[in-house]
Amino acid sequence: MKSRLTLFLTCAVLFGSSPVSAASKSASFAVRVKVVGTCNIRAAALDFGTYKGSSTSGSTSAQVSCTKGMAYNVSLDNGTALRTMSLIGSPASKLTYQLGLSGAVADGSVSGIGKSGVQVLTVQGTILPNQNLVPGEYADSVTMTVNY
Repeated sequence: MKSRLTLFLTCAVLFGSSPVSAASKSASFAVRVKVVGTCNIRAAALDFGTYKGSSTSGSTSAQVSCTKGMAYNVSLDNGTALRTMSLIGSPASKLTYQLGLSGAVADGSVSGIGKSGVQVLTVQGTILPNQNLVPGEYADSVTMTVNY
């Protein structure tokens, strides 16, 4: 009997007679993100085909994709001024042409507001007539820029 009493007292001391209670605390924290607006631009090559001395026109498309609601402005280097293509392998021979963006204002640029998805712009070009040229392939590189 003494061992039962010892066991009972030991359990009472170890586990106590009062219920075990746990305390808790809470904390709040902020969650945030900054959305940065961005734009991307791509343009396909403009191939005028064959030039036979008369005015020759061609066009290509450019794709602009900007964050929804982002204002942007697209322009071509050298604006709407006359440009030259050089004969490949003989840069002294030049062909004169002109480019413009469909819907452009006087400075040759197009402005818009980013929407969901891609916005397509048309680049139109004209090779001036009556140019006395050395036969061959002529090329130029044009930079199209989107400012936002």
